[in-house]
Amino acid sequence: MYNIRLTKISMAVIAATFTTLLVSANDDIASVSASKDIKASKVIKFSDLAAQFDKDNNGLLSLRELKASNNEALHIAFNKLDTNADANISEQEFTAFINK
Repeated sequence: MYNIRLTKISMAVIAATFTTLLVSANDDIASVSASKDIKASKVIKFSDLAAQFDKDNNGLLSLRELKASNNEALHIAFNKLDTNADANISEQEFTAFINK
């Protein structure tokens, strides 16, 4: 049988979540509210991302930390989430994006 590492599976789940968030960000209000119950189960918490990627344990997700994952979806999502352009995503920026 093939040996799949938990980190690879986690990366795939995170990438799918970010992709869902990016697609959802462009939906109109009616379609979002109609499918809110379905999408709520796919939302990931900032603490989950920090546990996976915050290698220096400073409570921020840096561009360098996410680039290390070699995942284009995470890099694209980073640019949308980093609203103050400080090359870090804080929990506040993440939460503000999720609540939009």
